[in-house]
Amino acid sequence: MGKVLIVDDDDDLRSVVSDVLRDEGFATVEAQDGNSALSAVRKVMLDAVLLDLRMPGMNGIEVMQEIRKIDPYIPVIVMTAHGDIPTAVEVIKNGAYDFTVKPPDFDKLIITLKGRWRSAGLK
Repeated sequence: MGKVLIVDDDDDLRSVVSDVLRDEGFATVEAQDGNSALSAVRKVMLDAVLLDLRMPGMNGIEVMQEIRKIDPYIPVIVMTAHGDIPTAVEVIKNGAYDFTVKPPDFDKLIITLKGRWRSAGLK
């Protein structure tokens, strides 16, 4: 399917998301903070990033802006436990491909990711 980077400071959530995506055929890479995420983006060919908005150190928007400098075409889906319309608008204006609340609706997340591959002509 594709390789997805999961960035979240919550180890349990990161692990659950990774397990669900692997069960759906995705390869996953995990990072616990912004610096680790940026290192992974530089080292690994990724097809998408699931990025927590609120993390210690760099927040999700800062990380997303740095990811855009490395690879402006990688889709970033922002996840947050503090989801509201103004936050969703802000992350989309800053270049997010999509926005979801935590814990994510896995059915919707899988559809979003698989739709990304279909629209890019990938399998």
